[in-house]
Parts: sequence; structure tokens; C-alpha cells
Amino acid sequence: MLKGVRRLLKDKLARIGLVVIALFVLSALFAPFIAPYDPLDQNLRNTLSSSSASNWLGTDLLGRDILSRILYGTRVSLLTGIFVVGTVSVTGCTLGSLAGYYGGTTDRVISQVTDVVLTFPGLILAMAIAGMLGPGLFNAMVALAMTGWPSYCRVMRGQVLAVKQKDYVEAARASGASDFVILTRHIVPNCFSPIVVMATLGMGGIILAAAGLSFLGLGAQPPTPEWGSMLSDARPFLLRAPHLAIYPGIAIMLVVLSFNLVGDGLRDALDPRRAEQRG
Repeated sequence: MLKGVRRLLKDKLARIGLVVIALFVLSALFAPFIAPYDPLDQNLRNTLSSSSASNWLGTDLLGRDILSRILYGTRVSLLTGIFVVGTVSVTGCTLGSLAGYYGGTTDRVISQVTDVVLTFPGLILAMAIAGMLGPGLFNAMVALAMTGWPSYCRVMRGQVLAVKQKDYVEAARASGASDFVILTRHIVPNCFSPIVVMATLGMGGIILAAAGLSFLGLGAQPPTPEWGSMLSDARPFLLRAPHLAIYPGIAIMLVVLSFNLVGDGLRDALDPRRAEQRG
């Protein structure tokens, strides 16, 4: 594991991604202290203004400070990503572990349910579920969680199928260890490398998908400061005040790109064959 961390830190692009993610995390944690204004404060005398000394990134159609809304929006986006990725990884890994370890009917049922969910485009299915549940950030997170677990399930099932044939698992089984102990102590810990990579790469995708649902009106609702809803509010003013869309768009791009860079670095660092190929 330590070798993997050292290889990750040697990757220049991964280091850049880690720094950018750290900056976003810090801005989310300390948003109340570094945001120049309350993100909900309106100033109707100063609407759609461009960058100035008092409003570094300008103001929106209600005179709210864009920088403050982006800083507070970081909280919403990161919490959404953490909640959804945590939920889908736990659900998918649990089901995948059961399917791979027990096989038989358990494997067939779980695999068939997984295949059914995977037949639908993820974002389209999430939109349908969010539409049925009703607009709202929590409902959007639930919708994304309900559509994101099958990929984790498939990967975990394949890992468990390979690991459960190892000698140390057979030795644990011969010593009388229970299925729970074998799974939690001997199999699952040795299957986590690809899951960690998937979760890291998935953070960017979930944040992007959540912003897309909010853009369509199915996610965070006004006046919650959220990057996707900020882009939606900017649509009527793209020619008059393009900064309304540019800055939240840049925030989404940077955080998604950073998680992708770190995920790629983790994949290389945790795969010895990739590390050898790259020297």
C-alpha cells in the first residue's frame, strides 16, 4: 500500500489533482469564513454586474455574489459526491461479494438484477427516478445512488471469484472460519484496489451528473447555491452576462478533471503491471 502511495505521489498529474481537490475541500470547509457575502443575500441595485473590487466574480440576476455562491456550492457538490459514492460502493460491494462468494441462486438473482439496471442509460434512469420522487437535492442523490451500484457489484463479484480460490482462503475455510469471517477478513480486504479507483473516478462523474440534474430542475432547488442550478439560471443571460455560466462551469470542470487525474494515478499506482510498464 505504501509503495502505491509513493507511486501515486510521483505522478505529476495526480499531484496536481490532489492539490486542486484539497483546495476545493478547504474552500468548502471554510466557506463561511472566506466567502465575502452570504450566498443568499440579494442586491437588486447591482444585478448582472461583471467582476469588480466588491464582487470579484460579479453578481447574478438577483445581485447575489457569484464567488460566495460558488464557494458554498462546493459544499453541496462534494457532499453529494461523497454520499452517492459511499452508498453505491457499499451497496455494490456487498451484493457483489455475496454473489461471487456463494454463487448458485444468489449469484444468478443478483447478476440478473444488475443486468436489468445496466440495460438503461444511467443518467436517463436517474432522471426518471428523480422525476418520480420529485425535485430536490436529496431525491437526486437517491436517484443517482439507485443507478450507480451495478458497476461496483460487477467488479467486486469478479474480484471475489478470483480471490476465493486462493490458498489462504482455503486454509481459513479448513480451519473452520465462518463465511462472515472469511469474507470480511480474507476476501474483501484483498479486493479493494479496483474499488478505490472506481470510487475516485466515480466522484467526478457523480458531481457532474448531480449538476446535470440540478441544471434540469430535478436536483438542488433555489435558492440553494449549487453549480448546476447556477448554470441553469445563467441560460437567459449568456450573451449579456456570460460570466454567470463561465465561473460555475470552470468549477465543475476543475473538480471533475482533478478526480479523474487522481483516479488515473491510483489505477497506475495500485496496478504493478502498469507501474512496471511506465518504469
